[in-house]
Amino acid sequence: MCIRDSSHVVRHPTSERAQAIALHKKFYKEATSLIEKHLQSRHFVFRILIDAFSDFFVTAYAGDSTAQRLQSAKDDVAAFLQLLFDTMRIFYHFEILSKSFEFAEALFASDNFVNFLISILFERRKNYEVMLELLKKIHATEVERSRKGLDVLRNADFATFGISKLYRLNEETVREIHAAARRKSSYTEAPIRKDSQTNSPDQKVEHLPRREENTIEIGHPYQKSIDLLRMITSLSSPLHKMKVILQFANSINEEINTFFRKFHYKEPKVLDGDDIFAIILYVVTQAEVPDMLCQIKFLSHFTTPSLQNSIIGYYTCLLYTSDAADDLLCVDLGGRRIIKKKITVK
Repeated sequence: MCIRDSSHVVRHPTSERAQAIALHKKFYKEATSLIEKHLQSRHFVFRILIDAFSDFFVTAYAGDSTAQRLQSAKDDVAAFLQLLFDTMRIFYHFEILSKSFEFAEALFASDNFVNFLISILFERRKNYEVMLELLKKIHATEVERSRKGLDVLRNADFATFGISKLYRLNEETVREIHAAARRKSSYTEAPIRKDSQTNSPDQKVEHLPRREENTIEIGHPYQKSIDLLRMITSLSSPLHKMKVILQFANSINEEINTFFRKFHYKEPKVLDGDDIFAIILYVVTQAEVPDMLCQIKFLSHFTTPSLQNSIIGYYTCLLYTSDAADDLLCVDLGGRRIIKKKITVK
């Protein structure tokens, strides 16, 4: 953004700050990419450290199933990450970088870099599998309750989930779109309908979106979001899982907008907390991720508070809340929405 003067151009300080932040984020990405490249070498000192810890971790915790051992495993991971963090800061001269660049200190702060190191550690698939298996055994009762609850919900109709007809992305949504168009058309045409010709059915239809439900394939509602959510089990890095969750949440809005564009619906759309939760609950049941509860618990254990308090953390919380809909009597979303209807399996 520039402010033009009669004699010269003055750059807005806000714009300069934004450019500086973008530049330093790019620098941070390049720096972490360089570290990842170094770690590809078997002879690199930090690669040797990570491999040695991974061997110890798998040997020590494979097959364990007690809460005490889970805490011990978390403590060992935390201690190793602290060692790795401290030594890498010295090796890569982070202190010097922090003084050289305005925003480098924030970018290489504990939370950002710890999330990066956690991902490196759990990209060793065996480390991830041992920790996930430990979580499954400890939370076996919760996992089973959740599985049974989601099995019941899987074949429930949209009304049970509390999804508005406008967001079901099926024939009901098409009918809602056309009904909305008719209401809008009748309202705008009312002042000029003075004779029999203006009131003819043919002229009314002229103002409505073309009925394309017979020519446009509707497909399965929210299929892209369902497919994205299924990807979470194939990833072992917490950061990569969180990125997929953000993509999954964004895809819900994209699918709604795409559907509306097909049928020329241009009214403003605002998804509130109830709408988002209902749709996410539906997608979770259709995705059929067998260990979703443990996936979310894994993220809660191995992501930092700053990430958990971000928008990605918000969507992760919604996923956990939807997966916890196991008693089918009440699902509490921060006091905002409660499902009170009990579903009966016939």
